[in-house]
Amino acid sequence: MIERDTDIQNGTKPPCTIHDVVCSTGLMHKISIHNEDCLQALPNIPDNYYDLAICDPPYGINLAEWDSETPKQQYFDEIRRVSKHQIIWGGNYFVDKLPITEAWICWYKKPFLPQQAHFELAWTSFEMKPKLIEYTYAGNAEGLKNVRVDYKKKSIHPAQKPENIYKLLLKDYATEGMKIIDTHLGSGTHALACWDMKMNLDAWEINPEYYQKACKQLDERSKILALW
Repeated sequence: MIERDTDIQNGTKPPCTIHDVVCSTGLMHKISIHNEDCLQALPNIPDNYYDLAICDPPYGINLAEWDSETPKQQYFDEIRRVSKHQIIWGGNYFVDKLPITEAWICWYKKPFLPQQAHFELAWTSFEMKPKLIEYTYAGNAEGLKNVRVDYKKKSIHPAQKPENIYKLLLKDYATEGMKIIDTHLGSGTHALACWDMKMNLDAWEINPEYYQKACKQLDERSKILALW
């Protein structure tokens, strides 16, 4: 279940925290979600504290009220300082604030309609060749090979990414038990992926509504798994 953790580093508001023992390693893994501005916490976190950052900051394309501009340079400097490696969605919108990289990730969404977005780019700090991920995501339809349509599915966030995209990233760029940071959690699908894959995640979401919904679905997921 979700617990309110009163011993919080770099914050004044208790995050929703969920933890469990990883049976295969005997180690604890924990997900903590903070309802505050990540820039209040980042300056107090030690260098290279996290193994990996997977973040999806605002692109500045007016998708919603919170998307009127891109984050300041301070944000990108801090996220690169506190983590050993980074995967930053929308990196093409931040080329003036991030180092040149060859290691782009291109997520091809295989859309059904011409007006749907065909792909998204993520900037990474890894030393590798560009990588293509093909995963269908178009409205209520998604899937890696076998595409399924769920007409009851509703998105929490206008820029929501599917849980399985995060699982694909974690599978390729992380190992069980790693410490991961997400500064703009949004819908919380990243938290669900980290929970299922036994990762430790510290996440921030400034919007109270998205924060509450992310905490709720994480709590529901943990209760389902607890039955097995």
